[in-house]
Amino acid sequence: MTGSRSSAVRRATLRLLVAALLVLGIPLGAGQAAGDPEQPATDAQATVEIDLAAPWAVDHGDGEVTVNFYFFWSETCPHCGEAWPTVVELAEAFPWLTAYQFEVSRSPTNAALYETLATRAGGAANAVPGFIFCGDLLVGFDSPETTGAMLRESLVACRDRLVATGDPIEASHETTAPEVVLPLVGRLDPRALSLP
Repeated sequence: MTGSRSSAVRRATLRLLVAALLVLGIPLGAGQAAGDPEQPATDAQATVEIDLAAPWAVDHGDGEVTVNFYFFWSETCPHCGEAWPTVVELAEAFPWLTAYQFEVSRSPTNAALYETLATRAGGAANAVPGFIFCGDLLVGFDSPETTGAMLRESLVACRDRLVATGDPIEASHETTAPEVVLPLVGRLDPRALSLP
């Protein structure tokens, strides 16, 4: 009983820490300019500079590539909260990944950035959570085992392609989380649902 209670406390503490980082507008992942921690940013866009001419990846030469991963979320979105641990896990697991987060309900600047990057990826910024990377847009989050695994596989494939070919990334297509199956309700398509 004590082990499961301490595990629950650790998960709750991690969620609070991640929430605090996200609310303060601090990008997730190592080695990123996060602004002055003494002056929390109310607009996450103000803490980072995004190269809109080449937003998907940075080629450092000698086979070194950094992939940019953008997580767009809202304070009122329960699925966004469920996605946070996966975003943190990805940022920690891949040293070649630069993970950014942007809260869109309080920041017109962040919402505009979401729209810009979603359009560049061939989609629309019409729901959160939104994940944009390598010219792709994925909207929605089901679970770490489904959406999380899809994100992980897609990120690794993108980086491997960049390292192997050196070709710049062109926007491909919008992807969505797989259909969700609920007992008594049946299959639901995340693209057809609106989040609060």
